[in-house]
Amino acid sequence: MSIIKFPKCAIKAITSQMAHFLWGNMGDIHKYHLANWGLVSQRKQYGGLVGVPNLREVNMSLLASWARRYFAGGDKNWVSLVDYKYQTKRPNILCAKEKVGSPFWKGLTWALAGVRPFYKWIVGNGNQVWDGVSL
Repeated sequence: MSIIKFPKCAIKAITSQMAHFLWGNMGDIHKYHLANWGLVSQRKQYGGLVGVPNLREVNMSLLASWARRYFAGGDKNWVSLVDYKYQTKRPNILCAKEKVGSPFWKGLTWALAGVRPFYKWIVGNGNQVWDGVSL
């Protein structure tokens, strides 16, 4: 889940199996689900159960962690490769094309949409506008 964006059908299938386990469905015997899965997978303080994740949010957060690694990356080889292959320095990684590239890149750009509000623009000397400083 930290390398590619999971398809909706895969998330739906895994969530379905988690719900069957939680409500005690066995084979052809189906029990009534006592709460909506959206409620069950919320945080405890909002009425959810502890340890039951929302897989879409987990997938997005794991992919977004790659953005954090990118900004803190320094001189790592994979950062240089991403910069070269996807031309992220023009203007920056948050403005990169999301429909072009590998499954990893498509998932990363999808997750960057969720990360974007937590970063701010810093105007520098004109050579580099983005500093990636979190708020």
